[in-house]
Amino acid sequence: MKKTSKIKKQRIIGLELLGAKNNKSAISIIDYYPDESKLFLIDLIQEVEPEKSETNDQALLRTIKSHSIKNTLLSINAPTTLPPFFQKNTRKFSSIENWVKSEIKLAQERKLSNKTPPKLREFTPYTQRPVEIWLRYNVIPNLPKGIQFDVDETFGGSRAPIAARMHFLSNSLKNYEIIEVLPKLSVIKMAHVLKLGQRHINKYRHLDLGKSARVHILNSIADELNVFIYENDFKTLSKNLNCFDAFISGLTGYFFRLDKCQKPPRNFPLSSGWVTYPKQL
Repeated sequence: MKKTSKIKKQRIIGLELLGAKNNKSAISIIDYYPDESKLFLIDLIQEVEPEKSETNDQALLRTIKSHSIKNTLLSINAPTTLPPFFQKNTRKFSSIENWVKSEIKLAQERKLSNKTPPKLREFTPYTQRPVEIWLRYNVIPNLPKGIQFDVDETFGGSRAPIAARMHFLSNSLKNYEIIEVLPKLSVIKMAHVLKLGQRHINKYRHLDLGKSARVHILNSIADELNVFIYENDFKTLSKNLNCFDAFISGLTGYFFRLDKCQKPPRNFPLSSGWVTYPKQL
């Protein structure tokens, strides 16, 4: 009697991380079955409620671990590294600064060649990371002008507390493979395969007006990428932007597992962090 091979399941957890005083960090749990090339959004968590005397951080860690299986990938929309100034290795910090200076010099040369990159600014190693320099000078300018966007690169507003929270949480997530993602960039890079127009991309992040655009994107994801989404989860994703971003984060992890994400440039200082995003699909 011929034995049937077991379908190996891969799990990806997408996390939209918010501040520590907020329990509305959203989580998506996606299962991928390589033998069938199918994706299932098996769970969607809008809010992580603490139990008894738990803190929000403890509740979040418990939720992640309770939904994990062997080799689970965490795909997180939050800075997973601090700016290079906070790295303890001074030799490593020096090499990071040299890389940044080289990138800014190249951007200046492109500007002189009339290729008009974004306005050149001074690099501040205590608020910026090399990956934001890479995105600002080498990724965003190459997007169609109608969908270019500013990268929050100075750890201002709520970004610094979220980065600090992620740094704290990472001590309890050392056994996980973790990637940092940027959902808006992922949506743009998926636009061709999902047959998205610029108006869908520009509109989907509107809290009130973006629902119809999110519905369009979700239908395209279900059809073009063979993703199964329960009806209730579909409704939640269309209404709740945090949940939508958590889902896109998880979907980016799927492309990462397929080796369809952009590789860092040569000599990039990976110890300072990298944002994972799909290649042009």
